[in-house]
Amino acid sequence: MDCTLTNLTIPNNLSKKAAASIRDYLYYKTYLDAQEGFGKWFSQNRHGKPTPPEELPMYATFTEKVASDPRKTQYNSEFERWKSTMQHTKRLARRFIRLCPR
Repeated sequence: MDCTLTNLTIPNNLSKKAAASIRDYLYYKTYLDAQEGFGKWFSQNRHGKPTPPEELPMYATFTEKVASDPRKTQYNSEFERWKSTMQHTKRLARRFIRLCPR
C-alpha cells in the first residue's frame, strides 16, 4: 500500500463519503494556505524589499565616503535577509503546488 493522500484518508472503517469530505477539506486547506502564502510573498516582494542607499557623487568628501560604508553594510545584510525570506517562501509555494491535485 503506497502512501498517497487517498490511502491515508480512506481507512477501512471509514465510509467513502466521509473520506471524500476529509480529502476535500485537506485540498481546500492546502489551497487557502497557498493563497495566504502568496499574499505574504507578494506583500514582502513589493513592500519589504530594502531600498539601496543613494550613490555618492564623484565629488564626495572622505567623511561622506566613510559614513556611507555602514549604510551599504546594513543594506547588504537587509537585502540578504529579504532574499533568504523570498527563497524560503518560494520553497513553501512549491511544496503546496506539489500537494494540490492536478
